[in-house]
Amino acid sequence: LVAAIRAVTRGGMVLDPEIAREAVQESGAPVGTDAPDAYDTLTDREKQVLKLVAEGRSNKEVAELLGISVKTAMSHREHVMTKLGVHNRTELIRFALRAGVIHT
Repeated sequence: LVAAIRAVTRGGMVLDPEIAREAVQESGAPVGTDAPDAYDTLTDREKQVLKLVAEGRSNKEVAELLGISVKTAMSHREHVMTKLGVHNRTELIRFALRAGVIHT
């Protein structure tokens, strides 16, 4: 817990161990579409949502941080997942790690 708090205060992030394990084990497996090209198709707002969701933020937290409704945050997340060709949060996090959007 102390290490996690220190990582966050340094600007890092802490992933749920199960998600981190899956991301590392499957990091070589293709997820979605080609990272650079797919990432470039996202709007600036979608990139913000991708980063926040990949950091483990809930829809409510994303909405509060961006000053939008929860429904709008959910809509942005769905658009991001569709554009990137991913089907769940784990794949979204793996994409974000590979594309350099977030770092472990």
